[in-house]
Amino acid sequence: MQKEEVDKARNNDDVTNGRSTDEVICVKFVKMQGLGNDYIYVDLIDDNLELNHYILNNKINIKQWIENLCHRNFGIGGDGVIFIKKPMSNWDLPIHGHMDMFNSDGTRSEMCGNGLRCVAQYLCDKLFKSDDNILKEIWVESNLGKNIYHCFCKPKDELISYSKSLMVEIEMGTLDKYQMKELDWKSNWHGKEIGFPLYCLNVPNPHAVCLIHEIKENLEVEFDKFPVETLGSPIEIALDVFPNRTNVEFVQVVDEVIGEINFKDEIIIYSKQRTWERGTGETFACGTGAFAVSQVLYRHFGEERNGIVCIELKGGKLYFRYKRDGNSVNVFNDWSCWLRF
Repeated sequence: MQKEEVDKARNNDDVTNGRSTDEVICVKFVKMQGLGNDYIYVDLIDDNLELNHYILNNKINIKQWIENLCHRNFGIGGDGVIFIKKPMSNWDLPIHGHMDMFNSDGTRSEMCGNGLRCVAQYLCDKLFKSDDNILKEIWVESNLGKNIYHCFCKPKDELISYSKSLMVEIEMGTLDKYQMKELDWKSNWHGKEIGFPLYCLNVPNPHAVCLIHEIKENLEVEFDKFPVETLGSPIEIALDVFPNRTNVEFVQVVDEVIGEINFKDEIIIYSKQRTWERGTGETFACGTGAFAVSQVLYRHFGEERNGIVCIELKGGKLYFRYKRDGNSVNVFNDWSCWLRF
């Protein structure tokens, strides 16, 4: 946290957190996390109708309000805010809700993988009975009505949540849906120029992936000490290449899989990931980032096999099941999505 940001928050007399009036309204929220990627969830379908009125009528400075809310010392604290709303578009499917995601700096993002799993958990808690072990299906809309995701929710009793914690699996679509572009990137490290390929994808939010073994110059640093901010921040704000900024992933490919649980499908690729998130900084996990990384790795090493790509992040592991059955279908899968509040 920069000192000027702390001073600004400390001296902020606007107790309404971004509102332009002297009134104070109560906001009902839920704090949830997926692999340590924590967001503040605000239901605008049935709750917080007054807040929704202020947002729709531009009576609230939403950017400032979110910045204040996400402040780790002077607010609730979080990597961002996710509004759960009614669907925005007409689909020939029973869409259960829309997620509108904002980074901690108040900027809107197209998608959040960990957030999507938590939204599915929230909607399952809200819409379905929790006293059974039946697989539940949730459809969630995102990206201002441009995308929908099919979520499969199954109780996982050994975890703790508001009702029952769920193992959430999300169908992400076919591999050819996501186009990858390779860039030859140059960065500065301790006064010397280093070069490496960047693999860029929109899933639908933008990601730039660096496989650290492809860095031409050996940085001779351990992965947990890798200069994520030093290299990631300049890439994020390279507006001539990424006009909407980008998230940046740094990936270490690991040869040996240790301590894995049993899967019906073989784990074919195992790697570690650290992420510099657009508008937030380094976070414990990034679901869409791991999804982008899994695609890069599968295209590099998957050899069109069926199997699972396992990504280890600071907050835990994500699993991506790739299937070759005519179309290249992949599924976004997580085994540890639970909420706290």
